[in-house]
Amino acid sequence: MEDRTCSMAEILQRKDRACLARKLVTECMQIEAVEDGAMMTRFHNFFLQISFSELHPLAVFCFAKPVSILGEEVRSKLNMLNLKSIYGAHAVNEDGNCYIYRAAFWLEGELNKSRLFEILDRFSEEANKGFLTITAI
Repeated sequence: MEDRTCSMAEILQRKDRACLARKLVTECMQIEAVEDGAMMTRFHNFFLQISFSELHPLAVFCFAKPVSILGEEVRSKLNMLNLKSIYGAHAVNEDGNCYIYRAAFWLEGELNKSRLFEILDRFSEEANKGFLTITAI
């Protein structure tokens, strides 16, 4: 079996990528709050939570928007969205008052401003498509 542990150099490189990405986000966006390392802001009419994992290195984006829906039809639509989703996962909380789209991006290299906004635009388009789909009942 292959040993998949990272060298100390790789661990430090991943940590540096995550730190630089976090710094870029704070420079490019208006961060409203930070909680347990996750940054909160708004993007294209969504609440947006951005967090980074230094170990993997991943950037995780969670888009949220209030809704008022419940029922089996919503679950069916969410299942269809998730079957077709390329980047992330769509969900509605148990109370049916919050739509969530969560996607992750592997930080394979240093993140720059144009790449950050390309990712955010792509993920927010997917989130908006999901939101419009589940609210069209």
